[in-house]
Amino acid sequence: MRSLILLISVWVIAGCTAISYNSLTVDSASPPEAGKNMRKCPAKLEKEAECTARIYADQWTSPTGIQVGAVNEAYCIAVLPNQVWFDADRRNTPPLGERGSWLMNVFEKRHPKSGYFALMVAVLPEPADRATEDAQPVADLLRGRYTPNFKGSLVLYPNDAIGSPGDSDYYYKNNSGHIWVSIRRCPAEAQ
Repeated sequence: MRSLILLISVWVIAGCTAISYNSLTVDSASPPEAGKNMRKCPAKLEKEAECTARIYADQWTSPTGIQVGAVNEAYCIAVLPNQVWFDADRRNTPPLGERGSWLMNVFEKRHPKSGYFALMVAVLPEPADRATEDAQPVADLLRGRYTPNFKGSLVLYPNDAIGSPGDSDYYYKNNSGHIWVSIRRCPAEAQ
């Protein structure tokens, strides 16, 4: 009888134990640290004003809503704490990127000198639908300070592989999640 109870116990426990599981990607929640200060970015961000933008992993560019009016405007960009997004099933913590697997490195990245999923910042000149070669990795900015070289729309996005000419954002389609980024209009630097 005792061995029967032991056998039934092992069977019940083994039956309730997961043998395998699928990973689950989740969106980064609105950061509680932002609280009341979390406000949508206006078209014109006044000096010293701050706003929060949601940047999507599966988009070629995520518009912040900010229109850069002059080349001497500076924007301080910071990823809010505890943010993650996904390149297929690979979890990434912005603003840093990663080397990528050997297979990923067979394909050309948008910005070859930056890692996969490095958070990039750029200005789309008007009119345009693709980020320019003026893009910079946020992690490389001194004190998070970005100074655009021309007027246009401020955008952020993850650095990923480039698809074929007819479908350049093909490799963005397996990405998921979003992150929250704080953008502040920095004071002009002394010359």
